[in-house]
Amino acid sequence: MKKTTLLALLLAITLNAQQGVSIQLDVFQDLATIDLAAFLPDENISNQPRIMRVSIFPENTEVVVEGVVEWKRDENSNFEQVASFKTKPFLSRTFYNDELDKSDLSFEYSDYNSDIISDIVSIGRLKGIVRVVLKVQDTNTGAQAEDERIFTFLNPTPPEITSPIEDEEVDVGSIIITWDQSPGASGYIIRANYMDAGATPEDALNSGDPLVDDLEVEKGVTQINLTESATREILPDTNIVVSVTAKIEGAGEVIRLASQPRVFRTSTAPGSETAGVRPASPAVLRLANFLQNKVSAEFVNKLLNGEIKPEEIKIFDNEGNQIDLSVLNALLDYLEQNGESIISIDFKNR
Repeated sequence: MKKTTLLALLLAITLNAQQGVSIQLDVFQDLATIDLAAFLPDENISNQPRIMRVSIFPENTEVVVEGVVEWKRDENSNFEQVASFKTKPFLSRTFYNDELDKSDLSFEYSDYNSDIISDIVSIGRLKGIVRVVLKVQDTNTGAQAEDERIFTFLNPTPPEITSPIEDEEVDVGSIIITWDQSPGASGYIIRANYMDAGATPEDALNSGDPLVDDLEVEKGVTQINLTESATREILPDTNIVVSVTAKIEGAGEVIRLASQPRVFRTSTAPGSETAGVRPASPAVLRLANFLQNKVSAEFVNKLLNGEIKPEEIKIFDNEGNQIDLSVLNALLDYLEQNGESIISIDFKNR
């Protein structure tokens, strides 16, 4: 899912009608942080966020709507019914989840599993899988339309810095900071500063005049060149601490999840260990980021540090045909969105 601003996620399902009756369900919040309470028309659960819109056509026709909400904690669990309801007859129109059991949208019956609701409340934020089944019936003709939608709720976790490693010595000429993606993150905030002897990483990050002062990058970006991003020159033979914070867009709030601070050291002589090495190109950096934790760490570090030049990289398909970096970029676009299509990665050092 690509998103560079605070855009809400829009998922639309049109349920094909019989004899003209239809129902459409729209969900317009980021699934990473939606609370299950938003699906439950229970008057005991207050302050429901408005995240769902139900449109019934044609309008001004007497209908009833039935709904069932089921939840399972993970892929290995079974669905459990959380709530079910049926409305009294009302004139078809567009309504929102927070309007249920109000005005003309009153219930003929509603039923809730209080044990499961208590579990969800104790978790605080929903994790797992939710199935919503809606059915509309025209009370005059008996025509019906129904379907189901399954929502997978992400469990946001802080990013983890993958490079440099703790206490690693790096060349000030090109300090590449990389991190893994956080589920549901809309972007990341990077902060870095010098760390004096005796200081804690947290104190150093919060002290004045940081090297990188809350630099914001878009979703999908998982690396920066600290040397280029710093507000002033980075000195050799110093300790630096860096933190990466994921921004998670919720219902009316932004959650910030910070990584564990990572401390590393700059080399005493800039460029002494990698003389003549130039920073990696964006395409090579992207390849290195994709290969993190999948192939040899030594190979990935050489890509990140620019020791392996773009012209030295040769990529072949399974038929032995060489492909260039532009084709690789298109392939990485696909794999980043369809990680489940990767069967295996076989690395051979030559």
